[in-house]
Amino acid sequence: MDQLKPRTYAEADALLQAPGSIYEIEQLVIEGRKVKVWTKAPKSMREWMVEGLSRWADNEFVSEPLPEPAPASQRQSRTYGQVLDDAVTFASWLREGGIAMGDRVAIGGRNSSRFISAYVGTCLIGAVPVLLNTTLTDDNQVHCLTITLPKLVIGDVPMAKALASIAPTLASMGVTKLYCWDSIGHLDSGIRSVVSEYAPSPSSQTVATVRSGAGLDNQDPDSDAIILFTSGTTSKPKAVLLTHRMWCQQIYTASYTSARYAMRMGAPLEMALAMHIPEAKTCMLHAVPLFHVTGGGMLTRAIVVGQRLVFLRKWDVDTATALIRSEKVNNLMGVPALAAGLLASPRLTDELKLETVSFGGAPAPSNLAHRVQKQWNQALVVHLYGATEAAGLFTALVGADYIGNPTSAGLPTPILDMRVADPVTHKTLGPNEVGVIMFKGGSIMKEYLNNPKATAEAVDAEGWYNTGDVGYIDDGHGLLHITDREKDLIIRGGENIPSAEVENAAHRDERVLECAAIPVPCPVMTEQVGLAIRLVDGAQATPENLKAAMDPLLRPQARPVIIHVWDGPLPRNINGKILKNEIKNVVAEKWESKQDRGKL
Repeated sequence: MDQLKPRTYAEADALLQAPGSIYEIEQLVIEGRKVKVWTKAPKSMREWMVEGLSRWADNEFVSEPLPEPAPASQRQSRTYGQVLDDAVTFASWLREGGIAMGDRVAIGGRNSSRFISAYVGTCLIGAVPVLLNTTLTDDNQVHCLTITLPKLVIGDVPMAKALASIAPTLASMGVTKLYCWDSIGHLDSGIRSVVSEYAPSPSSQTVATVRSGAGLDNQDPDSDAIILFTSGTTSKPKAVLLTHRMWCQQIYTASYTSARYAMRMGAPLEMALAMHIPEAKTCMLHAVPLFHVTGGGMLTRAIVVGQRLVFLRKWDVDTATALIRSEKVNNLMGVPALAAGLLASPRLTDELKLETVSFGGAPAPSNLAHRVQKQWNQALVVHLYGATEAAGLFTALVGADYIGNPTSAGLPTPILDMRVADPVTHKTLGPNEVGVIMFKGGSIMKEYLNNPKATAEAVDAEGWYNTGDVGYIDDGHGLLHITDREKDLIIRGGENIPSAEVENAAHRDERVLECAAIPVPCPVMTEQVGLAIRLVDGAQATPENLKAAMDPLLRPQARPVIIHVWDGPLPRNINGKILKNEIKNVVAEKWESKQDRGKL
C-alpha cells in the first residue's frame, strides 16, 4: 500500500469544499450581514431530527437512570424509534394545548430520554424550546423565565420542586402552565397544587397531523429555533436566540473537524467525506447537561449518526468509570476536568478503552493531551473551542495536530471568519499580536433576547462577535492561541499576565490536579498573581515547595505571591467552568491576612 502523503490545511480545505461536495460553502446576506453557511445544511430543526430518529429507529439510543424516586443505579434503555414516538406524542399534546409555531416552551431537567422527547417534540411543531439551567438559584430562574415568557414549562422532579417555590412569581407574569414529565404522586401536596403531571392523550388525528409536518408553512430557515442561556458566572444569564439556520450549521461543522484531520493525514477524499455519517457506531458517555450548547451539540451529532448515549444522574468519577466499563463506552466528551478526573482516578485500569476523547468549554491544561495519549495511546484527542453565541464551535484541533500544538485552540470552522483585534479600537492585529478574539459567520446568534444593549456590545454592525477572550493567531499555520478571558487577565503594574501562563506552569507538577490563577490586591502594582491548587489525591505538597517547582518555569512578574492549597474540588458551575470570583475572594482574604500579620 502506498504511503499516505500528508496535506496542508489549505490543500485539505480546498478538496473538501469543492463545488458539489457535501462540505460546499455559500455566502448569504442575512439581516444585512454577509455570512458563510454550509450549502447542504438542513433548513429546520425538524428536518434533521425526524431523519435521524427514523433512520436509526431500531437502534438503542439512550441508557439512563430511572427517574426519581428510583435509585440512580436502576437503569433503562430507549431506542431511537421509541424516543421519536414519545416526541410525536408530546408535540401532539402541546398542539392540543394551544401551543403553536413560534410559541416558547421551557424545558428543564437532568439528562434523560424524557428531556430529549420534550425538546424534539417542541421542535416538531415549530415551537421554540427554551432550555433551562436547572442549577440556577430561584431569582436567576425567575430572571430567565421573565426574559423568555414561555407559554408552558415542563421538567423532571427536581425541576418541579424548583418551579413550585417560584410559582407565585411566575403566575404574576402569566406563566401558569407548569408540568412534570415524571410521576409526582410521591411529592407533597404543595408542589402538586401548582405543578401538574404530564399525562398525554392526544387524538389520532392530531398525531397524524404532527407526523405529516402540517402547519409549518410559515417557517423558514431564519425563523426562531431555540433559546439557550449563557453561564452567568459574572452576571445574570443572557438568553441566546438562535435560528434554525444557525443551529443546523453545527451538523456539518461537527463532522468537518474529523474530515479535515483525515485529509491532513493523507486519507483519500472518499474516506474523509464518509466521516459525515460513519458506518461504525460509537457509544458516548454524555456527562454534559443537555441545556448547555455543548450538550445540545453532542445530542445533535448523536441523532445524525446514530450514536448511543449513556446518561448518569450526576457526574462522579467512580460512577463514570463503572459505566464506561459496563456500557462499553468508547467516546468521552466534556470539559477538561472530566478527562483529568478520570486520569487521576485509582479506578482507572487498562481495560477501560476509549477511542475518542474530546474536551472544550473551559481552558485545557497544556499537558492534558499528552496525558490522555499516554493512557489511551490509540485514542483520538480533540480540543474544541466555542460558545453558546455561536451555536457551538468556533475552532477545533484534532489528533497529532493537537498533540503537536497543545497550547492552541486550532483553526476556525470554514463558515467562520476569525480575527484578533485591539480591545479598544477593534483594529485587526497581525500574527502573534495579542488582542481580543472575534468571529463572524452563519452560526453567530441572532441576539440576546430582550437585551439590545448587550447584543450591540457583543456583535457589531458587520456581524463580528466579540468573544471576550484574549489571544493571538500564530504566524505558522494560522492557529489560534487563547491566552485568557479578557476579564481574567492579571494586570501587574500595567503588564498583562494571562492566567493560562501561570496555570500551565503549575500543571507541569504531577502533584497538581487542577488550579486557578487569580489576581490579589497590591498597593504598589495594583494586582499580583495568586494561585489556588487542588492536589491529586494522596499527593503531599506545601505552598512553599509548589512555588519552588513553579518559579523557574515563569518570568518573574508571573510568579505567584501566594499559593493556596484548596481542600476538595475547585468550585465550578454545572457546565464545568471554574468560578474564579469565588476563588479570588478566598485567596485574596488569605493574602490580606498574611499582609496584616507581616505588619505586626
